[in-house]
Amino acid sequence: VGIEKLLRILAAAGAEEIGTHHVKGKKFKVKESSVDEFESFVKEESSRGLKNLSTPICSAHQMGSCRMGIDPKISVVNPKGETWEVEDLLLVTQVFFQLPLV
Repeated sequence: VGIEKLLRILAAAGAEEIGTHHVKGKKFKVKESSVDEFESFVKEESSRGLKNLSTPICSAHQMGSCRMGIDPKISVVNPKGETWEVEDLLLVTQVFFQLPLV
């Protein structure tokens, strides 16, 4: 049920191509296909299920996507993690890239 709903949500949201990343799964071009082809794809992919090692899992956490510094012109937050643009908004994350305090 979850995979079926996921595929339908992605298609409804306007995705041009969808898939499940299942090792035996396929990609599907939503806008180039008929409703019947879409339903067939959803049925086939949903029937695969998730078993051990059936989907590759990867994760990346990029560092430095939020600049921390003393100059609001070149940083998003001050040295305490408070945003320059929104008063009383504190960002608590590990993506800060600290700029030299020069």
